Amino acid sequence: MVVLHPSPDVQLTVELLNLGSNEVLPTSTPAAELLATLRSRRRRPHTRTLTHGPLELDPDLHVATLGGTPMALTGKEMTLLLMFVTTPGQMRTHAELAGALWPEQTHVRTNRLEVMLSNLREKFRQAGIEQPYRRMRGMGVRLKDAEEFEAELKTD
Repeated sequence: MVVLHPSPDVQLTVELLNLGSNEVLPTSTPAAELLATLRSRRRRPHTRTLTHGPLELDPDLHVATLGGTPMALTGKEMTLLLMFVTTPGQMRTHAELAGALWPEQTHVRTNRLEVMLSNLREKFRQAGIEQPYRRMRGMGVRLKDAEEFEAELKTD
């Protein structure tokens, strides 16, 4: 995945790369260079699929499945899942999640993040998981354990 950002600094670039991006380029990148970068990405062998129990994410192809059921995700929903899957069991604060989803904004209303989490939760429901998150007041939110996902899919 190639991310374009108006003004990527080192900290943001590191965070985006840790979340699954392959490259971070400024939006001022000339079109010819951007197209060459994208063509180069397509020539590279595809080898990365992340799993969390029955949840499989392919950030390079922007594909997600849950128990074999495809999940149509937006870019921000994929970013959110990548944050959770790459740090299993770790609570993520609203500030961390909002910072990764909307890095260009210094203040994001909590409601905006809750809408994003709700939309993603609905996609999990459609694929067979009623409640994908664990929340701890004052601590944050994380995905349920992989084993919980597997057990819930088996009981349906």
